[in-house]
Amino acid sequence: KEGGFRSTFSGIFQKIDDIDPIFVKPIDDFKLLVKYSDGLEGEFNCKNLLRKDGFEILIDEQKFAKVYIDEKSKDICWSENLSMCKNALYRILELQKLSSSLKLD
Repeated sequence: KEGGFRSTFSGIFQKIDDIDPIFVKPIDDFKLLVKYSDGLEGEFNCKNLLRKDGFEILIDEQKFAKVYIDEKSKDICWSENLSMCKNALYRILELQKLSSSLKLD
């Protein structure tokens, strides 16, 4: 029942327009440690991302290590033309946390 799904899960995910990443750091094996202004934090494995057009240059660990938070957009970036949407990454980390808490991982 679609309606049941909505009623069961409504309210789990919060509005994230005003939530920004405040910290990003490359860690072992092409992962990022990311922290957000609301306290959410987690690791994102970038290995699948490295297979996408444009991102394959990040296989060079020195280039991967140059990750930063764009001051204007607050997206996770490696250059002006190479970035990850802050909101999409937030949702991924949020789902990872939910999956872990429900013991689905």
